[in-house]
Amino acid sequence: MGIKDVALCCIARQEERYIQEWIDHHLLMGVKRIFIYDNGRGDEPVPTFDDERVEVIDWRDKEAAQCEAYAHCYRRHGHEYAWIGFIDVDEHVQVRQGETLTNYLNCMAAMKADVVLLNWRVMTDNGLTHYDPRPMKERFTEGTGEEFGINHHVKSFVRGGLTGLHFEVQPHVPSFKGKLKVVNAVGDDAILYPAIKPVHKVAWIDHYLTKTAEEYIGKIARGFINVTQEHNDHRKAHAIEHFFNINECSHKTVILCLR
Repeated sequence: MGIKDVALCCIARQEERYIQEWIDHHLLMGVKRIFIYDNGRGDEPVPTFDDERVEVIDWRDKEAAQCEAYAHCYRRHGHEYAWIGFIDVDEHVQVRQGETLTNYLNCMAAMKADVVLLNWRVMTDNGLTHYDPRPMKERFTEGTGEEFGINHHVKSFVRGGLTGLHFEVQPHVPSFKGKLKVVNAVGDDAILYPAIKPVHKVAWIDHYLTKTAEEYIGKIARGFINVTQEHNDHRKAHAIEHFFNINECSHKTVILCLR
């Protein structure tokens, strides 16, 4: 691969409905290689894709596996690409119209950036209740505003070739011994922390966090990848409250989905 190429790394569990759309979206944006760490259960087959640009790594039955997967990917491939992005299957990177992700990140490289932090734009359920097979970008078109609380969170694109980089603390941003030039989406200096003032200009991440109530209930049942079982139980207990913080609907919606 060329020194200006961009790769993506994600960890996934039972994302069959959504992952092909996610792959296609980012390949169209110029991503050259995608590494998918499959965190399914031991009795589930590891998915395969008929595309040499997509590599699946068997990461089944690992608990709190996200940081470990990200670190593993950067150790193996950080020297091969100009940038590696670390995002989830429910996150679609967007750049301003007419620009590729590759060109955008190479502009950041020209500014000597080591890490680019892209804010979430959490997408609402668009008033929908149940899953249907249309692409997510067609079903969910209404995003929350910049000042919506969790839009302060970010995901990272990390310049290749750095030494001493790891993801021991949490998966949104890397940890590093030394000094990195960290910027937000418009190239302004930022701190290496998973929450910064939202910027939905030039580049951002459309985060399909809940989708519909039916799909969100399924997501809760699958469990959260980046935490232990104890933390999983805690997050599940507050998941429905989280849903209603994002979406304007009544409790009847969730009841209908459980029928």
